[in-house]
Amino acid sequence: MTPNSYKLEKYRQKLLNADHRKRSIYQHKYQKYLNQTGGVAIIIDLPNTILIDLPNTILHLNTTVFNNSIGSINPTITTLIIKGNNISIINDFTLNQNVTHLILIMPNLIQIGNGFMSWCTNLQFFDTSGSTQLTQIGDGFMRECTGLTKFDTSGLTALTKIGNYFMCSTGLTKFDTSGLTKLTQIGSDFMGNCTDLTEINTSGLTRLTQIGNAFMWGCTGLTEFKTSGLTQLTQIGNYFMRYTGLTKFDTSGLTKLTQIGDYFMAGCTGLTEFNASGLTQLTQIGNYFMFDCKDVKFVKIPSTLPEYIKTMMLQHGTIKQIKRNR
Repeated sequence: MTPNSYKLEKYRQKLLNADHRKRSIYQHKYQKYLNQTGGVAIIIDLPNTILIDLPNTILHLNTTVFNNSIGSINPTITTLIIKGNNISIINDFTLNQNVTHLILIMPNLIQIGNGFMSWCTNLQFFDTSGSTQLTQIGDGFMRECTGLTKFDTSGLTALTKIGNYFMCSTGLTKFDTSGLTKLTQIGSDFMGNCTDLTEINTSGLTRLTQIGNAFMWGCTGLTEFKTSGLTQLTQIGNYFMRYTGLTKFDTSGLTKLTQIGDYFMAGCTGLTEFNASGLTQLTQIGNYFMFDCKDVKFVKIPSTLPEYIKTMMLQHGTIKQIKRNR
């Protein structure tokens, strides 16, 4: 190690662990040697905030690469900003520190792999505005982030595919899909068990064609779900919205849906109104459709549906009143 590299590492460690009284001193010295040796820039401008500027030689980021680049983070740091101009892929990246706010500035990021920030229970905010080239998110994205109550999709305008367990069991109360205008596929357990969720806006899902199993299962706080944005959806997997708090369901936006899996909305015991008028193209329906939805009072079934589908729709659950289109 050269003398300058040794001093750079020395002040890097001091800066990472410095309190607010000494940060400016160590920052000045660190920047001096950084300019001579190159490497990872660590800039602290605000209390409890750190900005890490990764070198352009880093193309892929994971927990190991990150820790090897910067070492440990001062436990007082709550806001983490990571800049990486040439990073295109993030995989297996999670933080166990006390970070509550995460901001990524990665203009060339195209893929986030499995396990991103999963089980980071302290995380409250994640900024996606700098991820406008991102096309794919893998499994377990921010799973079990119980402290997360808001998520902005406005920067995810290039996203086409979401893997399994996306934001499953988080603390989200509302979810707006307006930025997801190119999304075509959603994996299993999308936002499953988000018990605090009370509202979802599907207006951005106009290109979505496929939904995996267990979509939003167990979202007991969700009482309404509008399908108006799902105009291209053709396939729904098993356990769609099972055990949710829905009281009404209107299928008017599902005019291209051809296939529904097993246990569709089964166990939604609070469901009192189901309007099936949008299911005009439905050709396949799974078992136990609306099973145990004992309080459903109204189902409007298109007269154009094959008789065997009508029979299956009425086979499970006690439906008190049925009206069919003429």
